[in-house]
Amino acid sequence: MLLRRVTQLGDVPVVITIDTNSDIENMANLQQQIVAGHWIDVGAHHYQCRGLQPEATHKTYDLKWDTKEVSPGKTRIDIILANRPAFAMITDFRQTYGLGCDSHAMLELD
Repeated sequence: MLLRRVTQLGDVPVVITIDTNSDIENMANLQQQIVAGHWIDVGAHHYQCRGLQPEATHKTYDLKWDTKEVSPGKTRIDIILANRPAFAMITDFRQTYGLGCDSHAMLELD
């Protein structure tokens, strides 16, 4: 509901960061908004433009960040969404591991 509501604001740049606690591929409403072009998953876009799979953003405490692939115990539950006006202003995306909360990657935008 929030995503649809913000879409009604028009050309106002909006960035939303979310810890979904679920893989976004399993969230039909969110996927519909992305597929419709109302929102861009900034991290997924960053990796796909480079011919890569998006990296995991969360791991269970018993695992290490030795690999970043989405796999059992490593998921992509933290995302940054941007509407088109905001996405036009983004110049870079970074995903950094081992800072602050060890179980989550830090997502950054320029």
